[in-house]
Amino acid sequence: MTSSNPRDLIRQLAGLARRKHYTCEDSWYSCPQSECGSANDNAGAECDCGAAEHNAKVDAICAAFFQHEPEAPTDEELLKLAGEWDSGYESIEFEFIAEYAKEVLQRWGAS
Repeated sequence: MTSSNPRDLIRQLAGLARRKHYTCEDSWYSCPQSECGSANDNAGAECDCGAAEHNAKVDAICAAFFQHEPEAPTDEELLKLAGEWDSGYESIEFEFIAEYAKEVLQRWGAS
């Protein structure tokens, strides 16, 4: 099931975008950072298939998004806020705050 929370969607997209290091049946041609490594001792230890560079770009894009996209408020935070605002207010104002909290939750994809 796919979440409608933007942060979860970005995480799912990042998972799809990440690449595995190249592995070949003849491990001489495999990337040194692949699961099986490379039989070529001259290949060194660094990635030579481009996956490390590609995945670093994916991670940078995700980090930029998360830096600018605020966390969705939790149910507990909204209830606490509504409870604090309720003290001293009439019940009709509390109902307005509760409706606003529901709208915020819907906007962030929470149920």
